[in-house]
Amino acid sequence: LRVAPGGQLKNAFLLFGDSPEDARLVKCGIRYALRQAMIVEGPLSGGKTASKTFEPDESRLYDLQATVDLNTGEVLMTLGDLQVAAKLEKPPKAIAFVGCGALNSAMEFSLPGVTRLPR
Repeated sequence: LRVAPGGQLKNAFLLFGDSPEDARLVKCGIRYALRQAMIVEGPLSGGKTASKTFEPDESRLYDLQATVDLNTGEVLMTLGDLQVAAKLEKPPKAIAFVGCGALNSAMEFSLPGVTRLPR
């Protein structure tokens, strides 16, 4: 993932959960202005958050991976060399929805093995 030019804010997230309802989604990603890599359970504003501070580079393409243990509710997000871990209060029963998201931001996502176009 990486942020694209434009948008009021700079952020990008991988989303997953047992439904597309915001309250049931887990978000793994970056909030650039806050200098945070984070895992958020539920809404971005007011959801349970685990985060680490780092210096994100807006021009960098980040390889984000999220590993989820549905039995324990543990999530591990790897973003380059940085890792953030969280224990979900309400783990999804299954991963039935996966997507990408942003809040007033423009972003770019690609799948592994997909050719990335230069900016």
